Amino acid sequence: MNYGPDSYRESAQHKPKPLVAIQMQSFINSFTDWKDFFRQKLTAEDFFYLKEHREHRIIEIEIYASLIPGFKTTIEIGYSPQLNLMFLRILSPFAPGLNERQKHFTFDQSDIYLHVDQNGKGLKFDNYNVGGIDEYMSHGLEGNETVYLRNGKPVKSILKSDSFPRTDATLTFHFENSVSRLVDNKKLNKEKTYDQVIEIDLHEIYPGTNRS
Repeated sequence: MNYGPDSYRESAQHKPKPLVAIQMQSFINSFTDWKDFFRQKLTAEDFFYLKEHREHRIIEIEIYASLIPGFKTTIEIGYSPQLNLMFLRILSPFAPGLNERQKHFTFDQSDIYLHVDQNGKGLKFDNYNVGGIDEYMSHGLEGNETVYLRNGKPVKSILKSDSFPRTDATLTFHFENSVSRLVDNKKLNKEKTYDQVIEIDLHEIYPGTNRS
């Protein structure tokens, strides 16, 4: 048997790939691009359907709505001309803070894992990015939102969520203009500040495609 350098190179070439690498490789080969990934991911169990397709400047946008009666969550997905994933917004009329948090967010290349070039916009369709987004879409949202209502309209919201853009901070959003806030502040000692306070489990807004 030859134990020289040529034999070593030959054996290295035929060395089995680690299981993780094999799983990752087969995973990415299941989809052609981001659009195909979301189509398969969201429509596989008749959870969502593609409701709308439009363009905003150079961004192509797909909007998925739920097939479940009364489930108001929609998912907006934006693609660049190169079909990079620009944004992924899980929206609900019951979670105004969550909606506001995602409103202007677009992905950078390093949002899922660290890239050498961190300045590029959007997520490329590669193994690690698809794996990270797949986990996010499978497990659903975690966290909660407290919504303060006055006259049936949201006045304030306090959000703790793992949605993109991710942060460990608890965020507060105000939905009144500055004039109405000034007027209301003068009435705080005379009138009830809020008509209703609603606690929302964000996992109910989007339980994930696993729905567990």
